[in-house]
Amino acid sequence: MSLEHDSALRKILNEHLRLGRDLTPHLNSIDRLWKSDADMTSRKTFPAHLTASAILLRGSDVLMIEHKALSMWLFPGGHMDAGEWPHETAARELREETGHSASLYDMVPIDIDCHVIPENGKKGEPEHFHIDFRYLFMELEKVAPSDSQVDLSRFCAAPLITYCAAKEMNHEHRQDG
Repeated sequence: MSLEHDSALRKILNEHLRLGRDLTPHLNSIDRLWKSDADMTSRKTFPAHLTASAILLRGSDVLMIEHKALSMWLFPGGHMDAGEWPHETAARELREETGHSASLYDMVPIDIDCHVIPENGKKGEPEHFHIDFRYLFMELEKVAPSDSQVDLSRFCAAPLITYCAAKEMNHEHRQDG
């Protein structure tokens, strides 16, 4: 990864913070990654690396995927390819995993989330963190999905505002407790 690319990714994170979005619970993981010489976009960088996800709205519903390996419902997303920008990753993963083509709403992520990925012996990966840049998209069209990691996708009656409010309440609860 080039210094220019690294610098631009830092600017995205700083813009996210400037807008008042709280990353306090995740700053240690992010800070360690920034200070290292590691390629923050490589899936082989541990204990953390960047990923990107797409939040696709249809009315007040949001598209979720059932991830086979993790056995949970997630936003479509995944690892960055070399030289790819996070919003490009989110759009590519959305198309690959669900067949949906969409228009990016804003270059600034609507959310940045840090979450634990369990050890995967088959892939030789230890437990690690994903620092996930989440982008808002508006639906354009649907084509056939190509990703085998996803069992199915569907729009869920879970408005994004509810997701963001719940995340903020969880953070406030951690600060109070």
